[in-house]
Amino acid sequence: MKFKYLSLKYLEEREADGVGNNIANPEWGAKDHQMIRVTPNSYTDGKGAFIPKTIAGQPNPNWIEPRDISNKVMAQPKDANGKDIDIPNSFGVNEFFQFFGQFLTHDIAEAALNGTEALVGPNAVVGLPFPFVRTPSPLDENGVRQQTTDETSFLDLSQVYGHNDTILNLLREDGSARLLTGGADGNMLPTFNEVALHHGVAVADVRVALLGTFPGAFNPEQFAVGDNRGNQNASLLTHHLMWVRNHNYHVDQLEKMFPSWTNEEIFEAARAMNEAEWQNVVYTEYLTKLLGEGAIDAYAGYDPSVDPSVINEWTTVAFRFGHDQSNNEFKTLNETGGSTGLFTLAASFQLGNAAQAIRNSGQMDDWVRGQLAVHTQEIDGKVVEGNRNLLFGIPGPNGLPIVDLEVFDIMRGRDHGVGNYLTLYAGLFGNKPGFNQYDSFEEFASRNDLDSATLAALKDVYKDNIANADSIVMGLLEKPHGTGMLGETFAFLTVMQFENLRDGDRQFYLERFKNNPLLIEEVENTSLTDIIARTTGIDHIYHDAFAAHTRKAGTDASETLDGTDKADLLIALGGNDTIKAGAGNDDIHAGRGNDKIWGGAGADHFVFDKKSGRDTIYDFDVTKDVIDLSALGLSGVLSSLLTINTQAGVKIFLTATDTIDLIGVKKSQLTSDNFIFDDQASWLV
Repeated sequence: MKFKYLSLKYLEEREADGVGNNIANPEWGAKDHQMIRVTPNSYTDGKGAFIPKTIAGQPNPNWIEPRDISNKVMAQPKDANGKDIDIPNSFGVNEFFQFFGQFLTHDIAEAALNGTEALVGPNAVVGLPFPFVRTPSPLDENGVRQQTTDETSFLDLSQVYGHNDTILNLLREDGSARLLTGGADGNMLPTFNEVALHHGVAVADVRVALLGTFPGAFNPEQFAVGDNRGNQNASLLTHHLMWVRNHNYHVDQLEKMFPSWTNEEIFEAARAMNEAEWQNVVYTEYLTKLLGEGAIDAYAGYDPSVDPSVINEWTTVAFRFGHDQSNNEFKTLNETGGSTGLFTLAASFQLGNAAQAIRNSGQMDDWVRGQLAVHTQEIDGKVVEGNRNLLFGIPGPNGLPIVDLEVFDIMRGRDHGVGNYLTLYAGLFGNKPGFNQYDSFEEFASRNDLDSATLAALKDVYKDNIANADSIVMGLLEKPHGTGMLGETFAFLTVMQFENLRDGDRQFYLERFKNNPLLIEEVENTSLTDIIARTTGIDHIYHDAFAAHTRKAGTDASETLDGTDKADLLIALGGNDTIKAGAGNDDIHAGRGNDKIWGGAGADHFVFDKKSGRDTIYDFDVTKDVIDLSALGLSGVLSSLLTINTQAGVKIFLTATDTIDLIGVKKSQLTSDNFIFDDQASWLV
């Protein structure tokens, strides 16, 4: 069916800098565009000022120190030993979800660097060992301070391909349609040294092209990626590598199908497929978990009147919720679920900057398995020590490692004029029927189910005046809105931003491929789990890439594998095993032996492949359980998950010769229209 890919050859190329996406307004969404505001600014003078720390050299009684807010309001609750209490995310999402979000925001926005207005001396901000520097901001026609972004706002994987042609060309392999890779196995991200050597240029020139002239530590053995923040931490680097490999996967497929196409034609076609799969995952998997099903309106086609530019209030305040999700420690796991490492948040940043954490594919896979398995923290306005005191592992005064990310977030909101919560809240909801502004912290606490300690802390640091409250603090403390994870303020801004990004992008995949429904169908049937499987060496992946779970595998002996009361990934290997899932939604992978399998109370996925023996499921529940036969290579199946619609308690056998026996089941009971057979597998009913 290679004909469905033919149209990729004739697609309009997406410009790396985003210019010209909107014909009438070519700068909308492009690199260096001015962020848009959707609420009145909260500058104290309406132009660009915020409350200063000192006045004429004397302390300003109206100044509220962000470090006090962080310490008293935002600190994660502690146990009797002074250690952060673990507060698992109540939506069951994993660290892969958190770092996917960081990778996502790096695609969309980055406030311009190289500002010159630094708060130093008596105006220095407590909690930062370096001066806080205001974002360089041009003035609009009314003399109001505005901010620009160094990224395109489009979901164009600019963090992979770069936001200009210079970066794009450096990251491409010479004489090929592939993105450049490196390392001992030739399939890792390239280092700055490797990029320079490949193209015959100075490493200093590569650094300036990819990182700009912003001062800071530089190691030419760091990884060279399309975004200057890529080396921030080890987990983030794994996402960069997966989408680089996904591009090269499509190159390999297209070159086999169309050997006469030029390198440029193959490159742009692979890029279009990579971008389309990225966009689909963002909207159908990530945002549905973050915001809840149906929060974003159905797509109605490209609308040239919609400005897709970055919303200042969204990028500066709302989408920083990920800082609240962080754990203090990261685990790396092998295929059987065994620990291969335990790293603090600070150590992860240090490893990321040294580019040692994923130096080879095995290390990369361990980091991905850890992200997939481990839950994030709750989005509740309470932030772990790793982000509040130990970020980057940079030592503060007297050797104390104090770098408080929440202090930075609070200050950036004030800097951009989106810092005042009541101004933001009224600007978003003030014209809506039934609008009810908060008149006091007591009212806020009542409407958002806050505990008495947090209420008392808010009243203390903000001098019992809710008009002083910062947007980032209050937004994180709002209770979840609808069926999503975010409070109503952050949810509203996120829905607005992502509807604009989609509807105002002339090259969004549903618009770009609208005359090729088969191609759209293929993109939409490619899940994030599929992409992880094709871009890593991980053999067993839980069916929901964003769901935290316990990873547990057997051995080559016959044994019993017991699940927990939460989500599990249970992996049988050799031997005739007995597998008993627990109460959660479990994935059960049959092994090489003849296994006896019991599902649990949850919605279970029974997974079989060509190595499976003759296995028996004893309690298949047709109302919620799924049989996954995707590894058998059934041709023409539109969905990799085949749900068998029959009575509970049926025994299902899979033989080593790939014959699937549904004992006592009539063909009329198989309601799916997608059972298409080839000579690799057959159904006996």
